[in-house]
This record gives sequence, C-alpha cells and structure tokens, in this order.
Amino acid sequence: MFDIGEYCLQGWGSSFSDSVVSIEEDLVSDIEGLTVSAGGSLYLADRYKNGGAAIDLIYPALPHPSLYYYILSPDRARFILSLYPRKSDLSRVNKIVMRPRYIEAGDVELAALYVKGSRTLVLYLTSPAAGEFSLGEHPAFTAASLERITGSKIIADSIEKNSAAGGAGQLLWNIISVVDPEGESDMEKFFLRRESIDSRDYSALSDISSHYLRLGY
Repeated sequence: MFDIGEYCLQGWGSSFSDSVVSIEEDLVSDIEGLTVSAGGSLYLADRYKNGGAAIDLIYPALPHPSLYYYILSPDRARFILSLYPRKSDLSRVNKIVMRPRYIEAGDVELAALYVKGSRTLVLYLTSPAAGEFSLGEHPAFTAASLERITGSKIIADSIEKNSAAGGAGQLLWNIISVVDPEGESDMEKFFLRRESIDSRDYSALSDISSHYLRLGY
C-alpha cells in the first residue's frame, strides 16, 4: 500500500509472504539502527517523564522551516503526552521517533510503525489534522477546550463519558491507546485514509521528505 522500494532486498524469494517478512525484518533493523545512533549527526534525543513513564523522543537534528507543521516537535510531543488521560498506557512505548519522511500511495498514508521488541513508535509525516477524532465519540478520552486545560494535566476523574462538546483528539493518543507490545508479529503498521489533500500541502510534504532523503534520513 505504500512505497517500500528503499527497503527492498535483492532476490526476495519465491513467495509474496516471504517478501513481506523480509521487508518487515529490514524495517525493524533500520529503526533499531536509527535509535541506537540517536544523538549523532542525524537525530537528537530528548525525553518525556511522568511518574513511572519515561519515553525517549528522537527527532531530526537538522531543521527545516516547514517540518514541525507536519510532524510533532519534541515540545509538542511532551505537551500531548502530558494530556493523555490513561497514564498506564504510556508504559507501552519506550521511544518515539519523529521521522521526516512522507510515504503514501493514492489516498493512503503511512502514519506510524510500532516495533514491539523495543517498544518504539515511529511517526511519519502526514497531512495536517490527519487522524484527529472527535473526543465526544471516544468516551475513554476527555473532551475539553484549551481554556479548560490548566497546568498541562487532565486527571482521570474529569473524563466526560457522555460529552458532545467536540474538540479533537490527537493521532498520537489514538495509536498509544491501541498498540500491543505482545503478539507474534514484530511490528504494527498504522495507515491513514484521507478524502483529499490540498495541493500545497502535498507539495510541501513531498519536498520535506525529499529534502531529508537526500540528507540520509
């Protein structure tokens, strides 16, 4: 469903299923190598801590003027994580990698990969507001306006199970709420289907991705 050419191996084997396994093994190896080298020339490392949760935030070392309009910055990631209402879920994630690459096919975008062995969540470039959901439709989360958020914290007792107040939940929340570090497969993949995308956004996403590809990302 997405462009996997950069991960393709020569001589995949005789079956498509074997090819998929080879590609996934390559992806896992690629991400593991990336996280080990964090703090080098390509990626920097920061951290979010809250009680027992400690999540490494790995992000591009080289700036781009439009990058953090389309992907989380470390500060924004910390802010969003601080608002997540079920803190116990955060133990499912040890690392979050903000990877500045745009991978899409038609109207489907690769939003994230979750590598189970290392509990690493890799976030890719996506369309603006992609993956947001109405908090009123998800009773596990809190519907709240920014005016009601104080101290960057929402406690569990404030969950409004029957609220129709609207608001938007973040893609990061959605993924953390469903990732499963157990199971047989090495990774989980998360795709977004979009109805349309502004041509300027599409061009910007492609330009950012090409820029970072040339730099070795």
